Amino acid sequence: MNDNDLNRLSHLLSKQLDLQNDLLILEESKTKVLIDGDIPQLEEIMRQEQSFFLKCDDQLNKYQTFLNEIGLCGVTLRRIVAKYDAQNSFQLSAKLDNLEDILSCLKKTNNVNNKILQSRLSVIVKCLSMIGLKGDTVTYNKDGHF
Repeated sequence: MNDNDLNRLSHLLSKQLDLQNDLLILEESKTKVLIDGDIPQLEEIMRQEQSFFLKCDDQLNKYQTFLNEIGLCGVTLRRIVAKYDAQNSFQLSAKLDNLEDILSCLKKTNNVNNKILQSRLSVIVKCLSMIGLKGDTVTYNKDGHF
């Protein structure tokens, strides 16, 4: 692995770091929207998430192609950093640490969002149960009403 490869790897990590930072900001805004119950805003956030997921997938493909090109497919990023940037000339270790921190924050935020959603769904299920609409017992008329 030469300096050009290390520069490319540094660039790929920077790009991924930027994407994950932006996604974290979006997910944190989603928490407030979930609490407020703002459905139109939630739909907008979900559209933006789709865009981020596509960009992240594209970035992953670029990273995997890069690893294949340099013959390091299957080697962890930590090992690559430890072996080829031991003196931290390309700041790969710091970028990797930052990426891990952001991913940890994303995981926590997603867990909070999931709990909020689960709570809201359990309230809906309870309400449906109380009015007798729980489960497969709902039947619809030809006009679409039940």
